[in-house]
Amino acid sequence: MHTKTLMLTVVLLSGLLTNTAKAQDVLNGDKGLACEALLCLAAPMRPSECLRSIRKYFSIDFSNPLRTIRARLNFLRLCPVNDAPDLADELNEIYGRCGTNGYESSACSAFVWGQEIQSN
Repeated sequence: MHTKTLMLTVVLLSGLLTNTAKAQDVLNGDKGLACEALLCLAAPMRPSECLRSIRKYFSIDFSNPLRTIRARLNFLRLCPVNDAPDLADELNEIYGRCGTNGYESSACSAFVWGQEIQSN
């Protein structure tokens, strides 16, 4: 009986550690930056931790505005968000055109010039 309990514990712990490692892998690199960008674009106040992901998002820039918008949306969609599948679309609708062919809005200006990034 004790051996079965020990084996079950080992199996459960190894599964937990494997899932933890997979979760860490998922949120590294561009996937992690995409998730950060989603959170930062959606938040009314943006801490300085947002700067890297926001810069990554706005650094996606092509000479064709539609290509820029699509590429920015594809970047946001790298985040494996299941609870809010339309969030990337909604945020990209607001910010995706920023800087394309001179398009600007008050929302764009605040990000481009870093006015909404709060320093610590």
